[in-house]
Amino acid sequence: MKPLAFFLLASAPLTLLPLHAAAPAEAATPAAEEKADAKKEGVKTGAVPTPEDLAAKLDEIDELEVPDADAWTKAVKKKLAEFETGLAAAEAAAGDGPVKHALKLLSVQADLMREATGGKATAGDPETVLSGIVAAKEADAGVRRHASRMLVEMGSQGVDDAAKLAVWQKRLADHLAAFPDDPEGPDVQSLEIDLVEAHAPDQLKGVVERLAASKNEQLAEFAKSKLAEIKVMDELKAKPLELKFTAVDGREVDVEKLRGKVVLIDFWATWCGPCMQEVPNVVKTFEKLHEKGFEIIGVSLDEDKAALEKTVKKMKMTWPQSFEGKGWEGATAKRFGITGIPTMWLLDKQGKVSDFDAREGLEEKVTKLLGAE
Repeated sequence: MKPLAFFLLASAPLTLLPLHAAAPAEAATPAAEEKADAKKEGVKTGAVPTPEDLAAKLDEIDELEVPDADAWTKAVKKKLAEFETGLAAAEAAAGDGPVKHALKLLSVQADLMREATGGKATAGDPETVLSGIVAAKEADAGVRRHASRMLVEMGSQGVDDAAKLAVWQKRLADHLAAFPDDPEGPDVQSLEIDLVEAHAPDQLKGVVERLAASKNEQLAEFAKSKLAEIKVMDELKAKPLELKFTAVDGREVDVEKLRGKVVLIDFWATWCGPCMQEVPNVVKTFEKLHEKGFEIIGVSLDEDKAALEKTVKKMKMTWPQSFEGKGWEGATAKRFGITGIPTMWLLDKQGKVSDFDAREGLEEKVTKLLGAE
C-alpha cells in the first residue's frame, strides 16, 4: 500500500491509458534502467556496492507488499537506511567519473521515496541535482536522459495555468530534442494532452493532431482516439444530445423529453473507486435541486447487473440507470468516446452539453444552469 506521490515520481512513467482502463504491461522502472547503465560503466565489484546493486535495493522498495500504510512506511524506512549505507560506500569509491552521476540520480529517486514516508530529502534540491546531471558531459548518456525525463515529469506536477504550461512545454521540447530516441518519450508526451486540455484548451486540437502523426504507434493511437473524442464533444456542443434506453428498473428514458431541465449524464461503475466516492455528493445535489428541475441519468459500465441494482438501492440513487453489461465495449460508452470514469456531463435546458467535467463544483454549476434562460 503506497502513497500516490510515490508512484507518480518514483516508478515507471505514466501510462497512456486512463484510470480504470485495462493497463499495458509495465515499463521498466527507473531503477531497472539504472541497472543497465551501471553495467556499461564498469563499476568496481566487491564490498563496495555498484549502482546496479543500489538500483536493486530501490527495486526492492518498489516491490514491497505489506498489509497497511504504517507497515509500508516502516519497511520503506528500513530499506532506505540500508540503501544509504551502501550509497555512502559507493560515493566514497566513485571519484569524479560517470559513476558519480549515476549515484546522484539514485539519490534523488531515494529522496522521492523518503518524502513519501514523511522524511526529508538528503540529496539536495532535486531540480538542481538533476539539471547538473543533464549538463554533465562525462555522465553516461542513459543517466543524463533519465535525469532529463525526470525533470519533465516532475515539472508537470507544478503546471496550474497557461503560463506555466508554456514553460513546461519548452522543457518537454528541449528533452525530446536532446534525447530523440528516449524509449519513454511517448509516455512523457502523453502528459501534454492532459495539461493542455486543463490549462489551454484552445491548443488541444493542434497538439493532439501533432501527436497523432507520431511514429510511435501507441502514442499515435492514443492521440487519434482523443481526436475522435474532440469531434464528439464539438458535435455535442453544437446540437442537443440524443439518448434513449430502457433503464435497469424498466423505466423508458428519452433525453429529448427532458428539454427545459438541467440534466447530468453520469458515466460510472460500481467497481470504480473514484465513482463511488462521488456518489454521496451527487445524491445530495440531486435531492436538493431535483424539485427545481435537475435530473440525472446514469450510464453504468458494470457487467454485473445484480451488483449495480444492489448499489443503486443502498446509495439511494433514485435516477434511471442505463445497463448494457458490456463494460467499456457498451454501445453508449463507445458512441460517446468514454475512455475513463467517472465522467460527468451537464446538459443545459436546450439539451446541449455545457460542461464535460461536472465533478468539480457540481451544485454550483447546476444552480447556475437552472437560473439561465
